[in-house]
Amino acid sequence: MHKCTLQRLAATVKHSQGAPKLTIDLVRNAPLIDHATSHIQLASWQWSSWVPHHACLLACPVILGHTTQQSVHSNSWFMARQFQLLVFDWDGTVIDSAGLIVSSIQRACADMKLPVPQARDASYVIGLGMKDSMQHLLPELAERDYPPFMERYRHHFLGRDHEAPLFDGIEPLLAELEQGGHLLAVATGKSRIGLQRSFEQTGIGKRFHTSRCADESFSKPNPAMLFEVMDALGASPENTLMIGDTSHDLLMAQNAGVAAVAVTYGAHDGAALRGLKPLACVDSVAALRAWLTQHA
Repeated sequence: MHKCTLQRLAATVKHSQGAPKLTIDLVRNAPLIDHATSHIQLASWQWSSWVPHHACLLACPVILGHTTQQSVHSNSWFMARQFQLLVFDWDGTVIDSAGLIVSSIQRACADMKLPVPQARDASYVIGLGMKDSMQHLLPELAERDYPPFMERYRHHFLGRDHEAPLFDGIEPLLAELEQGGHLLAVATGKSRIGLQRSFEQTGIGKRFHTSRCADESFSKPNPAMLFEVMDALGASPENTLMIGDTSHDLLMAQNAGVAAVAVTYGAHDGAALRGLKPLACVDSVAALRAWLTQHA
């Protein structure tokens, strides 16, 4: 486990006995305190060096202004990071298309006389590139049969994709973020043709400064798409935030050294997303807007 060397630190610490201990959880960029610490105020921090693995520390993630430890006062707590670049996943985060993707996968399997997966299993591959999706969902399917499967999938998906709406509140949120000076981008498992089609159908493609798709990069959770987006817009991992609805999004962010917020209204189960320790889990676009207003 790593230790934090605190620099430019404004802190007041009250403790009952012994020297207070303080470090930073490198996954969530959130403070960790021991039982002796009762009150902490931080202005900023950086980390280096290491701490013995036997140190006894408690995690205190900040979610919508609250912490899990009553000994830390939420009204004295704030997140030091500000995010210039916000990278959105598409399906299940911006647009309500997860159900359509699942049913299209199931219908394509039926057309190909393949075992029809349960909705939960089909939902898992949302966000992955085509080849990775096939290998996970249909390991018995020969690679030469991927094109006919995808033809059947597209037949069902493209026949109804115009029915998939933007999530309520997402369009004004993007407009507000853009007007506030944020750089906006998309990193998606869709193909470039598919994303462009969705941009045109929804009319919000103009809000995004750049985008990356799985067929022109590496599939999630490889961090390549995030690195390419950051390079294109001159952003760094420290001021970039990934927003997505799947474990693939959160793992991609971790692999790129980028913070993430999970939305639980999309494809993957909230408990699984929380297990990957994003900065926050939100259950609606309204809650996402509230979090971004406070922290981004």
